[in-house]
Amino acid sequence: GEGGARRSGERLAEYVLSKRTDRIGLVLEGVSGRAGEEAALRCADQLGVQRVWRVDPLHAEGQGSQTLELASSSGPLIQKWMEISSHRSTSGCIQALRAEKREIWVLMTQGTRPQGGLSANMLSLDNPGLVLPSKLALVIGGSGVSEQMRVAANRVVYLPQYGFGGPLPVPLMCAMALQLLFVACPVARGDL
Repeated sequence: GEGGARRSGERLAEYVLSKRTDRIGLVLEGVSGRAGEEAALRCADQLGVQRVWRVDPLHAEGQGSQTLELASSSGPLIQKWMEISSHRSTSGCIQALRAEKREIWVLMTQGTRPQGGLSANMLSLDNPGLVLPSKLALVIGGSGVSEQMRVAANRVVYLPQYGFGGPLPVPLMCAMALQLLFVACPVARGDL
């Protein structure tokens, strides 16, 4: 009956919340298009990421601020259970991340290797020696990460790619990168 369904829903909520993490956060910088942003948020939600910061894609073009309104049936649930902060500018987002003492990692989006080879600050997300900080903010850009965010970053990471297809869509980069972070740091699961 109704009481059993409510208890089942409560057990699901308890389970989901027990697997959430605040250790790994996601920053969506300049991701345009509701569908792409919503798909990235669904990926983060399904992988247990509690915190998301978004930098308004319209602000960079001087068109003002855009309010996030998720259209799918899962939208209200995502907004209810995740902490999503919107920022009108990259500098405002960086200030918020630094106020929380988050290490900023930017995700490189082009090719199998950084142009010009690897630098000491760049690391593949499948590197077996990858060690996550206690508070991480992974930045994924809609058409690449801004120069301002790259300058603020503690580390540049990249997804190894071995095909010819070119850059991956933001939601796919989001899912792959977050999954690799959880593989590198399984103790992040449940670390609220």
